[in-house]
Amino acid sequence: MRLKSYSAETGYVYEYFFRASEGGVYRFEVSWDRQNFHPVFIEINRRLLEATAGRVLSEVEEFAIAKMSLFQMLDERAEPSQLGPPFAPEAATFQRILTRLDLL
Repeated sequence: MRLKSYSAETGYVYEYFFRASEGGVYRFEVSWDRQNFHPVFIEINRRLLEATAGRVLSEVEEFAIAKMSLFQMLDERAEPSQLGPPFAPEAATFQRILTRLDLL
């Protein structure tokens, strides 16, 4: 486990680590109080991601997409209590992230 931090646009500083992935669902453990960790799920629709990228991505590239999607989720949710439902990025999100990571 490698604990990392992320300063969200909302002003919260989160600590997180990657727990596991299975079938395109990535599980991160996230804390906003530095004491309690809560599971946060990022659901990657691989068909949509591949259609957006125009190719099959490697596991490392897909993980990068999941991690950047986690950051987007943390930036968009005004309160940590809103992190509950799984986040499923849409094509526009994939497009932005792929462009930012220079994967297109």
